[in-house]
Amino acid sequence: MATTPFLLTVRGVRDNPAVTEVNIRSGPGTGNGVLFRVPVGMSKIPVLDVKPDAGNTAFQGKVYQWLQASFGPNQTGWVRDDLVDVQGDGSRFGYGVLPLPARAFDLTRGASANLPTQPPPPPAPAKRTFVVGGASVRVRSIPSASGALVRELPSGTQLEVEANSRTVAEGFVWWKHREGWSVERRADDSQVFMAPPAAPGPAPLPPTPAPPTPPVQPPDDNPLRVQRAAFAITHAFEGGGYATYQSFDSGIISYGRFQFTLSAGNLLTVLNRYLERSSTPVANEVRGYMPRLQAKDETLRQDARLKELLIAAAQEQVMKDVQDEVATEGFYKPVMETSINPRGLVLPLTYALIFDMAIHHGRFNHLIPKAEQELGVPSRSRVGDNGITEKQFVQKLVQLRQQNLNALADKLRLGGLKRRGDFWVNLVNAGDWFLQGDANGNVNINGKIVQVRNP
Repeated sequence: MATTPFLLTVRGVRDNPAVTEVNIRSGPGTGNGVLFRVPVGMSKIPVLDVKPDAGNTAFQGKVYQWLQASFGPNQTGWVRDDLVDVQGDGSRFGYGVLPLPARAFDLTRGASANLPTQPPPPPAPAKRTFVVGGASVRVRSIPSASGALVRELPSGTQLEVEANSRTVAEGFVWWKHREGWSVERRADDSQVFMAPPAAPGPAPLPPTPAPPTPPVQPPDDNPLRVQRAAFAITHAFEGGGYATYQSFDSGIISYGRFQFTLSAGNLLTVLNRYLERSSTPVANEVRGYMPRLQAKDETLRQDARLKELLIAAAQEQVMKDVQDEVATEGFYKPVMETSINPRGLVLPLTYALIFDMAIHHGRFNHLIPKAEQELGVPSRSRVGDNGITEKQFVQKLVQLRQQNLNALADKLRLGGLKRRGDFWVNLVNAGDWFLQGDANGNVNINGKIVQVRNP
C-alpha cells in the first residue's frame, strides 16, 4: 500500500518574521559548516534522515533533532527541527503519521528513532484503559489543541490507549488511541478529564470541565465581534496600522489599516470624510493637497510632507473611525450582501475569509464562483440546499486561494503571499470555524499575535 511521503516546510524562527532564510548544514549540529541557505516558506521538501543533535544540544530539556532533506538537485543538507514543520508518514523516523503540518521540535520521536541513549522506560502493558469523566473529551488529529477535531467522546466512554504514547504538550497529558489523541489531565494535575476505571466496579467520576479547546459558539455569534475579528486578521496582513503608508506600487499612495489607494479612489473617500469632521492644523494642511489628490497626481508619490501629514492624521480618533467606516461600507457590507447572505453562509471563519479576500483581491474576485464550479453547484446557490455544506465550500475556497497565492508568489518572488494562503488553510484544518483562536483567544499571523475571541 502506498504511503504518504514525509515532507518538511521551512518555517524559520518561531514568532520572529524578520528571519527570512535558514542555514542548511553539512551535518546534524551547528558545529558543521553551512552549505547553503533556503527561504522561509519553501515547502514539499522530502526528508531523507533524522538524527539527534551531534552535541546533544537541548532547549528546555529536549534535545534538538536534525532533519536531512533534499532541497533540490545536488542540494542535500541538514536543518534543525525547531525551524521546520513536517507532515506525512514519518513512521520510519519515529514520528508516526502526521495528517496535518506540525513544528518538528514540538513532536516526540518514538522508540524506533535513533535517539540519544536514555534510561529505559519502566515496563508497561501494551494498552491502558481510561474512562471519560463527567464532560465529553475531544479527539484531535495531533497532540495539540490546534489539531483537527475528529470527534467527541461522551461521558462514560471506555477508551484503550497505546501504553507508550503518553505525551506532554501545551500543559496537558495526551494519549494516542485508534481514533487520534485525547487529553487525560493537566500536567500539573489540577484537572482530570479521564481516569483509569475504578476497581472492583466502575464508579461515576466527578464532573470535570471540558477539555482545553476553544469554546464552540453558535452560528448566531455577535456580529460586531465577528466583524472586529475579521478586521483584526486582515489588518495584520495588510500593514502596521492606521498610519501605514507606502507609495511604490500601482496604487500611487496606499494608506491606512486596510491600505486604501489613491488610484482606486477609496483613499479620497477616507480623506473627504476625515476633513468633514476634523479642523486640526493637520487636517487644514491636508485640505491644500485635495486638488492634486483628486487629480491622482503621480508626483505625490515623492511628496514627503503629505506622507508626514497622513501619518500624523492617523493619531486622531476621527481618522481611525473613518477608516473603519469606509472598510465596513466599502468592503464588509458589500461582501455580506453579494457573497455571504445569498449563499446562506453563517460561520465566523467564512465571514473573515471572504472579507480578507475582498480587501486583498477586490470585492468581486473570481475564486468564489470558481469554487462553486469545481464543486459542481450552481453559482450563488445556498449551501445545504445545493447538496454541499458550508464547510465543504470553504475548504474548496481556501484551497483555491492557496494555489492562487502560491503561483503569484512564485511569479513575483514574494514569499509572504504564500503565508497568507497557508494561514487560512491551517485555520480551516484546525476546525476553528467560530474564530475562537488558541487557549488565550489568539491567532498567530506571521509572528503577530491577534486576539479574535474578544477583539
